[in-house]
Amino acid sequence: MSSKKHRKKLKRIYLKTQLEQIIALNIPSSDYALKLSEAFRDFGRAALNAMKPIIQELHK
Repeated sequence: MSSKKHRKKLKRIYLKTQLEQIIALNIPSSDYALKLSEAFRDFGRAALNAMKPIIQELHK
């Protein structure tokens, strides 16, 4: 699997999880939802950055 495809798949899984969590919490305040989504986005970015060297190593 190419790195680009892998990232796309991870992003799709991550976004689905994020949506499920927001639905599960049934958030009334859009401000809270926004903060939560920003936190998830930052977490996802950090996770992908941490995996980059591993993914690159696998594709050598």
